[in-house]
Amino acid sequence: MRAARLVTGDRARTYGDATALHERVAELWNGYLRAIGQRELGPADVMLMLALMKIGRAAGGSFHLDNYVDGAGYVALAAGVGGK
Repeated sequence: MRAARLVTGDRARTYGDATALHERVAELWNGYLRAIGQRELGPADVMLMLALMKIGRAAGGSFHLDNYVDGAGYVALAAGVGGK
């Protein structure tokens, strides 16, 4: 119940329509998977894809600093595991 309120209330007001957001993220992730040849994913891939999710949110139009901070954090984590 709380999750439903978040995604239709606060999150919807913050990030816009959930379907539109996830369509953007899907496009980013599909591009990433094509770029790596759709091999088996490792931890760095997950971290980079989560950064792409934050980029997708940021591209939605409204500014929220946490998207930029979290995105940079995911990229830094990926660098720390060295693409493994």
